[in-house]
Amino acid sequence: MGFKTLRDFNLAMLAKQVWRFHTKPHSLISRCFKAKYFPQSDILQAPLGCNPSYAWRSIHNSIWVILKGSCWKIGNGESAKVWGDNWVPLHNGFKILTQKMEPFSIRHVKDLINMDSFSWDTEILNNLFLPIDKDHIEQIPIINTTNIDEYMWMHEPTGVYTVKSGYKAIKEWQDQQFSSTASSSCDTQVWKKLWAIHTIPRHKVLLWRILQNSLPVRSELSNRGVPCSILCPR
Repeated sequence: MGFKTLRDFNLAMLAKQVWRFHTKPHSLISRCFKAKYFPQSDILQAPLGCNPSYAWRSIHNSIWVILKGSCWKIGNGESAKVWGDNWVPLHNGFKILTQKMEPFSIRHVKDLINMDSFSWDTEILNNLFLPIDKDHIEQIPIINTTNIDEYMWMHEPTGVYTVKSGYKAIKEWQDQQFSSTASSSCDTQVWKKLWAIHTIPRHKVLLWRILQNSLPVRSELSNRGVPCSILCPR
């Protein structure tokens, strides 16, 4: 069948159950689990809860697969959240790069849509988002605002989750993580070479701060909660 790792195969099968709970909420098994474990939320935001059964604990451990590999297909924009949700295809893991500035009234994607002209509100996009985010958002077609938002599995042409595509996605993510781990071992060599440089100590510290992204540039200040623009003033 092409499955080499039993653990990843089981995870892909459990994620299939999560997909069914999300896309078929009115089925009997979906209603039973919802009534007991997540009566006030969707399966994708469901907490583990107290004293969970083995079945629910196993299903809950696979929710991240659907969250990581799926993206909202925008209809009326009422379900997809602007900040944090996956709703921008082929861009930064389906998320926007622009950071949320508090306080702000924009919460759902519907707040960015001009319902009169059935198009994106250009004024809001220009004022709120980085140019790269604005360009990607404007490429999302608004076909029918009477339809609800739907979740699409981005690793399958049909947009429907399958165990085979889920297994392949899990393996790809693991390979990416392995590559990043390998690069971290290379970083160790970089630090050794840095501290071996024959120069005055403050130059070494400056190089270390640059490599650690600890210089007080605007992008780093914004990442640490300082309310400032991340764009270069020049």
